[in-house]
Amino acid sequence: MSATQERALLDSLAKNDVVFLGEHHNKDEDHMLQATIIRGLAERRKGKVAIGLEMVQTQFQPALDAYVNGDIKDEAAAEKALYDGVQWAERWQVRVQGHKTYGVGAQGRRLCTCT
Repeated sequence: MSATQERALLDSLAKNDVVFLGEHHNKDEDHMLQATIIRGLAERRKGKVAIGLEMVQTQFQPALDAYVNGDIKDEAAAEKALYDGVQWAERWQVRVQGHKTYGVGAQGRRLCTCT
């Protein structure tokens, strides 16, 4: 996708109140596109974006909040706290690498990441 096409896509998506994103769990390209869309929507909607994660149970919301709000300043420690906080290894059989792009799109932007 060219930069012009990407801008046009993001401009179009930003006009909507709801955007659903899906992916193949084992496709890093899908996750990178999701992160690009999340960042692009946040920029165009002045941070008024909520991200819902179907794979994370409500009981783990505090771990998501701490990550997104930047409560842990060291990036590696923040990623470990998120990984441990949502019990990734115990609950999912897919690699965390691609899925953390949700957080990359949200971290430091104070977006609402909801389960």
